[in-house]
Amino acid sequence: MLKEWLNLSVYISSYVLERLQPINRKISSETKGKNLSFFFTDIPKMSKPLPSATPEEITKMNMDKSFILFQLFKDSFKSEDDLLGELQFSFLAFYLGQVYEGFEQWKKILSVLMFSDVAVIQIPSLFLKFIKVISSQLKVIPEDFFQDPISSSNFLKPAFTSLFRSIETNPGVDVRIRRKQQKLK
Repeated sequence: MLKEWLNLSVYISSYVLERLQPINRKISSETKGKNLSFFFTDIPKMSKPLPSATPEEITKMNMDKSFILFQLFKDSFKSEDDLLGELQFSFLAFYLGQVYEGFEQWKKILSVLMFSDVAVIQIPSLFLKFIKVISSQLKVIPEDFFQDPISSSNFLKPAFTSLFRSIETNPGVDVRIRRKQQKLK
C-alpha cells in the first residue's frame, strides 16, 4: 500500500502542492467558490505559431503537442518533476477526491505528453518517468472506468495509440523508453 501511494505521489513536491491546492487546503468534489478552486496550470489546446510559420509548420505544430510542452516548460514549469507532480496531483484530486476539475487537468496533461512526437526524443528523461507514472495510475483505475458512459468517448485509447506509435516508429527514441513502453502494453 505504501509503495502504491509513493508511486502515485512521488513527484508532488511541497512546491507543487503549495502552487496547486485550494486556498482552504481541502480537496473535495465541492469545488464552487474562491477558497475551493484549484490553481492548475493553463494547458493550451493548440500551439501559437510564429507569424512566419508555413501552413505545413502550423499543421505539424497542432498535430504534435511537443511545441505546447516546450512552451509549458518555458512559461509554467520549472522542471520535469513539477509537470509530473501536477499530473499526479490532478489524478489524485480526481481519483480520491472525486474532483472533476482534477480529471480534466489530468486529461489535458496526458494529451500533451502522449501526442508529443518530437519531445519523446528530445526529453527522454521525462518520458521514462512519465511511463512509470501512468503505469501506476492505470493500476488503480477501476476496470469499469474504461466502459463507463461518461468516459466512453475514452481519450486514453487514441492517446496511447499515438504514444506507442511515436515510440515504435521513431528511430531516435531512447531504447529504455521502448522497454518501458513494452511493459506498459
